[in-house]
Amino acid sequence: MPTVETRLVTDADGAAAAVESITGPAVLKIDSPKLPHRTDVGAVRLGVDSPTETREAYDEVLSAAQAHVGNDDIEGVLVQPMVDDGVETMVGVAPGDVFDSLVTVGPGGTFVEALDESATLVPPFTRADALRAVEDTVQRTCSPTAGMVIHCPSNPSSTSL
Repeated sequence: MPTVETRLVTDADGAAAAVESITGPAVLKIDSPKLPHRTDVGAVRLGVDSPTETREAYDEVLSAAQAHVGNDDIEGVLVQPMVDDGVETMVGVAPGDVFDSLVTVGPGGTFVEALDESATLVPPFTRADALRAVEDTVQRTCSPTAGMVIHCPSNPSSTSL
């Protein structure tokens, strides 16, 4: 599964340097385990592409997060290139009480809670098991790798798939 290059920065100059190393516009978003809904609190900025705009975006994203959580709960700001194609996907690994670990897959980004649909796997599992888990979620309708592109909702609050 392809991933997007992500850099964690802790100051505006670091953010500017990260954006300058990216071809095309970037995304800045807060990195805080206490803010799972960073878009809802204004802690995401899209389409950033100049050093001046990056420094302003860094300050805005950080201030938006600080209005909701303390500085100790903020790891920094993530800088990523903007991606026009593909489907955001959540993949999480957590320790299990009965099994060594559990792997959860499902729709990512703003779809995580809006669609509230995921599948959990217990390692070890095969590629076929992983694809089946994806197919058990709404990702099957959005994922070109699953070979079943039907319709991907443009509005995450819409459940009409």
